[in-house]
Amino acid sequence: MDGLPGLENVFAQEFPGASTQRCQVHLSRNVLAKVPRDYKKDVADSLRDIFYASSHRQAMDKFDEFKEKWQSLAPSAVKCLEKSVEQAVSYLKFE
Repeated sequence: MDGLPGLENVFAQEFPGASTQRCQVHLSRNVLAKVPRDYKKDVADSLRDIFYASSHRQAMDKFDEFKEKWQSLAPSAVKCLEKSVEQAVSYLKFE
């Protein structure tokens, strides 16, 4: 999924209870659009740590670190990621 509400609503109606995977590239772009230029590389590195985690628990731990590190410098980026992080790492629940 790309974060399009209409598509996600139709999918949920047609396939109730199915898991969805959020596109990490589109989510990363959305998050980075809310980050001051000076911090973009560091935030992108933090996002990779989340998305390339070896387990769902590790990904969520990395997200907690992300929130702690970036909340004061880029609160809207943290909020954006917070809304979709579970869907962005949903594939890790199947290991």
